[in-house]
Amino acid sequence: MTTTESPRRGDVVIITGPPGVGKSTVARDLAQRFDPAVYIESDWFFHAIVTGNAVVMRAVADVAARFALGGYTVVVDGIVGPWFVPVFRGTLEPLGITLHYAVLQAAAGVTLSRARNREGLADAEVIAQLHAQFADLGEFTNYAVDTDERDVTTTVEGVSSRLREGSLRLPAAGNSGRATPDH
Repeated sequence: MTTTESPRRGDVVIITGPPGVGKSTVARDLAQRFDPAVYIESDWFFHAIVTGNAVVMRAVADVAARFALGGYTVVVDGIVGPWFVPVFRGTLEPLGITLHYAVLQAAAGVTLSRARNREGLADAEVIAQLHAQFADLGEFTNYAVDTDERDVTTTVEGVSSRLREGSLRLPAAGNSGRATPDH
């Protein structure tokens, strides 16, 4: 990697949170800070599926792993809730790939307003449900990044700083397995 940013070459960085929180913009801007880097928009995988989605996150994790093994810093953008972390751990840990996790958060009204003013998911009920799923992060609370009062540049700088200090790095979970097909 030819940048002074962390993580090291070959790491995977997940940028997640509810719709309208700024995931895609932050993830794209963050990926530009690494060389070489890959930006993976997980929504593409969901759009490619005709029926069923049980293996979508496994496919995203597999693709991220292949690029990381090739020396790329991989930035994954998508709704990758804590319930999907075991999928990424189960794929990346056996390969020695480090995983970083940033959950962007904002007030429900902020995310709804942002989501309605862009293409993509704009259903208020679905957005509210997804926001609620990210409201209580449990063991992942320390990986939250508040975007309420921050512009994109400030948010990207904040995430970059936390990557450098290592506070977004997920500890190895050993044999964490994979998520159930229900998610």
